[in-house]
Amino acid sequence: MAERPARVLHLRSSGGYYGAEAVIETLARAQALDGIEVTVACLRDRRSPHTELLDRLLGTRVATRRIESRGRVDPWVPFRIAGVARRQSVDLLHVHDYKTILLGLPAAKALGIPWVTTFHGEVADDRAVSAYERAARQALRFCDGIAVVSRPQQDQLRADGLASQFLPNAVDISGVQREVQACRSGNATLRRSLGIPKSALVIGTVGRLCPDKGQMDAFAATEAAMGARTDVHWILAGEGEDRDRLRGRVAASGVRDRIHLAGYVESRGALYGALDVLLHPSHREGLSMVVLEAMAAGLAVVATPVGEVGALIEQGRGLALADRGPAIASALDSVLDDAQVRQDLGQRALSHVQQQHSAPAMSQKYLHELYLPALAGLSP
Repeated sequence: MAERPARVLHLRSSGGYYGAEAVIETLARAQALDGIEVTVACLRDRRSPHTELLDRLLGTRVATRRIESRGRVDPWVPFRIAGVARRQSVDLLHVHDYKTILLGLPAAKALGIPWVTTFHGEVADDRAVSAYERAARQALRFCDGIAVVSRPQQDQLRADGLASQFLPNAVDISGVQREVQACRSGNATLRRSLGIPKSALVIGTVGRLCPDKGQMDAFAATEAAMGARTDVHWILAGEGEDRDRLRGRVAASGVRDRIHLAGYVESRGALYGALDVLLHPSHREGLSMVVLEAMAAGLAVVATPVGEVGALIEQGRGLALADRGPAIASALDSVLDDAQVRQDLGQRALSHVQQQHSAPAMSQKYLHELYLPALAGLSP
């Protein structure tokens, strides 16, 4: 068996702080606690100057680096990646998106170190991104190990002749719970800042405001469920291209004073501490970190069973939606009308996450099922 890596470099081309960034942060922190020297590097250019992931890791055991990229195509980026890896004396490169797959491959090959990837899912926002993703799929054939976060993704790659390991996402359970409790104890939740009464019942939808996440599709059904009760509020947390459309829909709503576009909320404690129910009407997911975090916070979850989400909330750990219309209204009615239903769903959800999705367990799975086989493949 190959020796475990002493130093690992995670590489991400980040467009903000979303699910993949949360996975990287959770994994990197857990690996550092396991005794691996971890560096997280993000590509940064004028089109995407995001450093949120690196900012959240400041002051932790995880080292951070910024790698400059001068535009969409910069032939010097692989050399800069290789330079960071060389200075950090890394044993293994772990890339996390289509762009870093393409740029990490020549860097790893030049250094003679294994490179692995986590396939968080495809975005395909436009033709250029789709082209990058198709190229990245081809580059995966030269990868030393592929992790996927859902079994449908694994089936997709298998159809393309690519073997992968199903390594589900995890969450810092105790961290989420501490943050939620601290915010609730100090009343420092979104409720106060948004003017929501303490006695209100609050639905939350968290994620990028875009068609894939389904907020617009869920609007009419959620509005109808709220219309039947005067004590229900809806928080939509996130930013994205659908913000103006949602703002217009809220302005025309008969319950507009109880629908809140909260923007990006950095504090998990403030966010989940404000909610009673998570509504997640997404069209496409791998394994949603939002759903995992809500479950770790003990919230009732109502979600579309896309990607690995269906398996996550089955067996009474949440309510799965058959559509984004009547099913949403019915599910919300059932959880809003009965506090015991909400409590039971939240308790079963928390128990499952504790057993199957802890950060230490994820760190060990990555070590034994992805890193060690990759290192063994390069052994003489």
